[in-house]
Amino acid sequence: MDKTTGGTNGGAASVNRALIFDSYKFVRHLTNRGFTEEQASALAEAWVEDRVNLLNSNLVTDERLAATEARLNGRIGNLEERINARIANLKSELIIWMVGTMLAMTGVFAALSSLPKG
Repeated sequence: MDKTTGGTNGGAASVNRALIFDSYKFVRHLTNRGFTEEQASALAEAWVEDRVNLLNSNLVTDERLAATEARLNGRIGNLEERINARIANLKSELIIWMVGTMLAMTGVFAALSSLPKG
């Protein structure tokens, strides 16, 4: 059981607990170990600012998502064009081979039918 939400542990509850920062407790901890309150407050503020910047730099925004989607759609479109061109090329090669084989078979049958029977 998750103590903070009363639900099962995991998912959003784990993330929420990871984001909680008790700056008063942090400052008190540092002052108990010899930092001045001003130094401890400055460290707490810097730490919170750093965490917020880190979170903001890793968030997926609508703009980032749209840019990534556009880039991927462009790459997929390029791949589709290349695949379609390759398929068309293979179809042409297959038709050439089939026509060549049919002509060769016709020549073989013509030669066989011109042989004397008997």
